[in-house]
Amino acid sequence: MPSTTRHTSNAPRKRAPSRKIQENANKPQGRSRKRAKTQKPLCNSSSSSPAPSVAKSVSDSELPSEIDVSDVQFTVSTTCMLNTHEFLADSDIVKLNEFSYTNWITKCIRKLAKAGEDGDFETDWASGCAVISARGVTKANHLTIVIEDVYGWRKVEKFVERWMKEFKREILVRLTGTWRKKKGNVFVDVDDEQETGKPKATIRKLIFIC
Repeated sequence: MPSTTRHTSNAPRKRAPSRKIQENANKPQGRSRKRAKTQKPLCNSSSSSPAPSVAKSVSDSELPSEIDVSDVQFTVSTTCMLNTHEFLADSDIVKLNEFSYTNWITKCIRKLAKAGEDGDFETDWASGCAVISARGVTKANHLTIVIEDVYGWRKVEKFVERWMKEFKREILVRLTGTWRKKKGNVFVDVDDEQETGKPKATIRKLIFIC
């Protein structure tokens, strides 16, 4: 039987653990701290509600369009002039689209035709204008509009309607039509005539140099 002394001597010896290792093994191991991961909210484009739209601010120029002024009245003061002489004047309280510019012109022409027959003269249209005023509006801010036909009067009513929607009160339109007096092809100024209606004689001085 072979000797086993050599193999026994070659076997690894078990070493007792050191004191430091034993102390560390006996210490209670602390729980490892784990950082909680913050979960980011998932953005779902389909479920997310759209941001509320900002309401469009209404400007001052848009507000008046919603106001009903069909029953609001204003004053129209009409005057027919022959040169510088006022021969027909009237006033009326009307609503929008109630005053007839055509009827007023026709009335003035008939009056002028009657006066022309009596005074042996003719008339010719010179100009027409309207001045729009209201309470609290300074004279510098009155509106002057040239009127040659019915379309000019429609323009006047547009301004009147705008002032009504701006809550201006006591709106007054002064409408004036002026005709020129003529005899034949010559225009006659009223200031150059005598009370008889005949033109004044023009005296010319002739100076002779000897």
